[in-house]
Amino acid sequence: MKRLLTVIFLVMIGTADARAQLAIIAHKTVPADTLTRAQLLDFYTGDVKSWSDKTPVVVLDLKAQSEIKDAFYKLLGLTSSRMKSIRLKKLLLGEGEPPEALKSEEEV
Repeated sequence: MKRLLTVIFLVMIGTADARAQLAIIAHKTVPADTLTRAQLLDFYTGDVKSWSDKTPVVVLDLKAQSEIKDAFYKLLGLTSSRMKSIRLKKLLLGEGEPPEALKSEEEV
């Protein structure tokens, strides 16, 4: 059984200083209670592909460019275009494919 690392994005709207709030949601069988920013970056760039027990990590992403996706990548210290570049390089080098991209936060 694959353990899922699913990112759910929440945006707080309605105030003059509205800031994106991001929540990281993982399958209940994931062997971690918390994840660092560095760990998330490793999962999303494909540098780490499995948990410590060798179970594959399945990462999901949003298909369309949006403020929410940009805010998540900013949390990781990257822009959307830089993330795309990293994933394309890994694809061309045969080091993996980008995560499955879903159409909306609801699908994620």
